[in-house]
Amino acid sequence: MKDSPRRTAEVEQVLVPEKLTRRIIGAAIRVHRSLGPGLLESAYETCLGA
Repeated sequence: MKDSPRRTAEVEQVLVPEKLTRRIIGAAIRVHRSLGPGLLESAYETCLGA
């Protein structure tokens, strides 16, 4: 059964923030792996903003 256009739009509204969340968390994990644990939060913020 094919989804209606309205249902598809509702699903897309949920998936777009989910994809963005996954990208942000993935970037944070990569930075943490590169720098290692134990630094001040500002060091991680600087790297994420670069």
